[in-house]
Amino acid sequence: MKTLSAFLVGLALAVSTQAAELQPRAGFAVSGSFGVNAPTGEEAHFSGRRSGAGFSLAGDYSPRRWFSLGVASGYSAPATDSSGEFHDTTVYLAGFAQLNAHLGGWRPFLQTGVGHYKFRSNDTSGAFAGLGIEVPVARDWFVPLTVRYHQVRTIHEQDPDFVEWRIGITRRLGH
Repeated sequence: MKTLSAFLVGLALAVSTQAAELQPRAGFAVSGSFGVNAPTGEEAHFSGRRSGAGFSLAGDYSPRRWFSLGVASGYSAPATDSSGEFHDTTVYLAGFAQLNAHLGGWRPFLQTGVGHYKFRSNDTSGAFAGLGIEVPVARDWFVPLTVRYHQVRTIHEQDPDFVEWRIGITRRLGH
């Protein structure tokens, strides 16, 4: 995890910004990302659940530069338990609200959402909260670095909460 964090920080610092040219605009955006999911809570300590890889897709609309509404979906590839057997898959679809700030061309944000989760073939509800930053790489193109904590309703005494770390690409389509 420390290596991934160091990589993400290094990548963010390595990208140059030209503030006036690379400012995010109000409008639609689409993004895709990949990264790591890690279980949290009692389930992680007692069941042997381990981290897994995953990806997510999102779309949002920003009526104002400081606020967005959107939909996010994600998939966590099966991780192995301590015996080496595959047993976890998590899929989610959630609506979210996002508050955006602007620092030059960079766009830090806070995000929260609620939605539907599928964990170990069981349907349940859940919510997430997270933060991140979009780093500009070209006009209307950004690299988002995101971390989200997902709190998922307990299923059959299983605690499916998890944290996801993501890096991806976003295309902003301004008006």
